[in-house]
Amino acid sequence: MFRNISSSIKNKARTNQFFSKNESKISASSSLKWTEKGRKSNWNSIRNFSQKNEKRDHPPNHSSSSIQNQKLVQSSSLNLGVLIGIPLIFSAIYFNSEYYKGNVHLNKHHEEEEEEEEENSEEDDHEDDDEEDEDEEEGNEDEEENEENQLLSEETTKKKGYPKKKYVIIGGGVGGYAALTELVEDDRESEVLMITAEEHLPYARPPLSKELWTSSDSNVNENLHFKTREGIEQHIYFEDEESLMKENPNVEWLFNKRVVDIDVRRHLILLDDGQIFEYSKCLIASGCEPSPPPIPIPEDCLDNVSSFKTLNDFKHLEAKSNKIKDIVIFGGEFLGSELACGLAHRRENLKVRQMFPEATMMANIFPQYLSEHVSERIKNEIGVDFHPNAKLERIEKNGEGVVLHLENGERVETDHVVFATEPEPSIDFALKDLEIDPINGGITANAELETRSDLFVAGDVLSYYDMTLKRRRRVEHYDHALNTGETAAANMKGKKMPYSHFPTFWSEMGNVSFEGVGITDSKLETVSVWQKTDSKNLEKGAVYYLDNKKIVGAIVFGAPGKSHLLKSTIGYGLPYLDNQDFKNLISFEKPKESKESLESQD
Repeated sequence: MFRNISSSIKNKARTNQFFSKNESKISASSSLKWTEKGRKSNWNSIRNFSQKNEKRDHPPNHSSSSIQNQKLVQSSSLNLGVLIGIPLIFSAIYFNSEYYKGNVHLNKHHEEEEEEEEENSEEDDHEDDDEEDEDEEEGNEDEEENEENQLLSEETTKKKGYPKKKYVIIGGGVGGYAALTELVEDDRESEVLMITAEEHLPYARPPLSKELWTSSDSNVNENLHFKTREGIEQHIYFEDEESLMKENPNVEWLFNKRVVDIDVRRHLILLDDGQIFEYSKCLIASGCEPSPPPIPIPEDCLDNVSSFKTLNDFKHLEAKSNKIKDIVIFGGEFLGSELACGLAHRRENLKVRQMFPEATMMANIFPQYLSEHVSERIKNEIGVDFHPNAKLERIEKNGEGVVLHLENGERVETDHVVFATEPEPSIDFALKDLEIDPINGGITANAELETRSDLFVAGDVLSYYDMTLKRRRRVEHYDHALNTGETAAANMKGKKMPYSHFPTFWSEMGNVSFEGVGITDSKLETVSVWQKTDSKNLEKGAVYYLDNKKIVGAIVFGAPGKSHLLKSTIGYGLPYLDNQDFKNLISFEKPKESKESLESQD
């Protein structure tokens, strides 16, 4: 039930407790794989169905002086403007008619062209007759151009009868799901269209590289149950099919669909199958997609190569790991490190090698001494073999497996390779009309998470202004997606709430677990505080990241639930000039239980 789920998502999700033990009836399919040309989907060709010269929501702000200058030249330029403007207008009309014709009905147009070319090639002896036929066809096409030129106008939109939805959510991840529960919390009759590129109902992504691999269930691939960090049994799906769909008839679900374009002025979205919908309010929560491999993948190696991002990817890799003896995980940051540790934990007889081009694992997050310490622990405790400074040159088929050729001349034979590099924002459809953050990536939005009129953004694809750090950021973590989804949906209902949440994250790599908050970039100055000074016993401690002597982020080991306590410390923006000042920011001692609590347990 949405009302119950809405309260659950707010109370439980922030402690990594997911929502339902009921298994979805929707089946899984095979894992995503690449060709030599990389991960460029065919649907990207269906682009740009709205006019290039449409007006923006916010016209340019002219100064008073510029307006006066315009008045001075107005009379002298009037005649010239008339002479130049009229031809330009007719040119623009013709251009737009051709533009719409070639994009909105791209497939139909190409089919007509192919038929015409085929007829011309087959009937060379009847060129005169063909020319007459072509003249007639051009006359008919001219009539169609006038209709297609007006396809997306307000008047013809009504005539065409595009389905209009009160709310449209692009993306079925945690951000989209959190938005959905917020939209229907007070009004279960709310009309919502959910569009997801996957075939599954919304599910939690973090367990795909963490808890599912440490599950004691030998049939975890089908049951999809796991235990949270708090030991609570959960299912990966947020809710069962009946609660999400059958009991909420006003929520329409479109699976295996992608949005390929948005007309922000006319509030229209175009799907990869040609469907067009009109929205009153729309949320973009499309998440990220795996980065393409750094090298071309030959056709004969495709069965030995996969990506990792979705539930189908987990199912494919978990089943694959039962049949092979050696695997290479390429990627040294969060996803690659978590996945390598998960596979090594679950498959004792599987040789797991983690490759990355950096000098150490988690090199972009951890200071070097910590990267070396954590990798040594992982190698000794669960047996992951690390290959740093590994730069791929090519991959070749080798019997039933493949061989990786490195730039230093090394050859690595393996049964399977998983590319688990950090993902990229899925925003191809937004590049034409929406502002993209040139530094952080993602779609820029204001404090209320609105990027254009009635169009909102949440989750991994959002570039927002962090009110705590006083700078623009893009964050790819569960806690952030959850809270931005809720805030965006509240504002879609008209609440005008600024997003002020300071998101946290967590990770598990074998027996090493930690939480983080803020900017954790190893290029920054760092100060470390450990409960024990023994370099071989770095179990409880914190690493603080400084920018101009001010704390902008931290990673906390061995103290679950305490990273959020640093929000106020970071928000103050005070300089820390003495390293002794860091010692008392977080206590790593467990709080002593009161006498009353001990008696209540008895």
